Amino acid sequence: MAQDTALAGVRPVEFHVISIKKFIFMYAITMGWYLIVWFYVQWRQYKRSTGVNVWPAFRSGFGLLYVFSLFSKVQRALVESGRDYEWFPTARAIVLFTAWIVSNTTLLMEPEPVLFVLHAGVLALCCWGLAGAQKAINFLHNDLQGKQNQALSLGESVCAVGGGVMWVLLIVTSSLVIDMPIE
Repeated sequence: MAQDTALAGVRPVEFHVISIKKFIFMYAITMGWYLIVWFYVQWRQYKRSTGVNVWPAFRSGFGLLYVFSLFSKVQRALVESGRDYEWFPTARAIVLFTAWIVSNTTLLMEPEPVLFVLHAGVLALCCWGLAGAQKAINFLHNDLQGKQNQALSLGESVCAVGGGVMWVLLIVTSSLVIDMPIE
């Protein structure tokens, strides 16, 4: 039976609700860089709601090192709310951390077309892991669709335009490299 923690005098842990469509759009258009913002807003909201002394900027800069901690806090909040939601936080955290290691390891290799495909796969895996966590957060706050935060803010719009420019530059430079004669 779910208990109403607000009525019990216990303030529930809060995280940042975001529409899944908006999350996926921002993640894709920024080539995955949105995860830094995502980690920041989640840790900032956690700090505000609990009063725990965490440094959101530090934890977002090293987000994937703190992914296990964040996901366990989301899971604990779900358990404390008395509601069940299966989202496999440990498996998602392992996938994210492993994808991060693979991505960073391939940066040391000679650029090859296959690495572009590998990075696209890593981005997709990370998006899956983080979107699942966001769904759990939305469920925790009784807003599975994230309707309270589905429009882009001014800052997010600027990031989206910047990400779009980066995509255009990536496509143009990639096509130039492909068309270059090999000596």
